[in-house]
Amino acid sequence: ALSGALLSRKYRYGDVADYSSVVNLYSVTTLPDDAEDSVVKDIALKQFSECVSRMAPEKTIELFGAKPFSKDENAAFESLQPEMSHCLPVSEGQQFGFSRLELRTLLAEVAYELDMKLALGMEAIETTEAQN
Repeated sequence: ALSGALLSRKYRYGDVADYSSVVNLYSVTTLPDDAEDSVVKDIALKQFSECVSRMAPEKTIELFGAKPFSKDENAAFESLQPEMSHCLPVSEGQQFGFSRLELRTLLAEVAYELDMKLALGMEAIETTEAQN
């Protein structure tokens, strides 16, 4: 809740940050093959939250400004549907379940982390190998 409130206040007048230059934070593909299911699920949900926050930072910040369980929150979640559908990391046979409050919390935590990495100058560094 604090992360969301801080971001909502920071960007209340617009000019939401562009997180595209920040190094990727979460990826299930970097986990070892024998990672526990609970760890894979946790990272997958954070990867999902990171994807949504990167694709739609303005809409994500709008969500944090909405009162939980309100009409504004409903509208904010509805506006994020295209990005959430695009970012959902499920493959055949996988299921994810979470409440709106859990999703809101995950989005806030990851968006805050992206914002702090950007503020600290922790952008992705292109190397010669990466360019080839």
